[in-house]
Amino acid sequence: MIKSSDLVGGSIEVTGTIVGVTDAGAIATPTVTISAPSGNVLSGVMTQPVSETNPNGDFPSYAFTARWALKADSGS
Repeated sequence: MIKSSDLVGGSIEVTGTIVGVTDAGAIATPTVTISAPSGNVLSGVMTQPVSETNPNGDFPSYAFTARWALKADSGS
């Protein structure tokens, strides 16, 4: 009888789109920073770096994807 199990190979993936315009209305290329992990989250990586999706638009958009690996809860 299985009493408990670990999550194996789990991850959190975030996909986002950023409009490259500052609060002052200037066009700017955004940066995405992956913060340090904590708890049951291991280090993250950018799986798709920031890339411009509509360079000819009045408000250029930039897409990115990041993934963080999960680790098992050692308290279980």
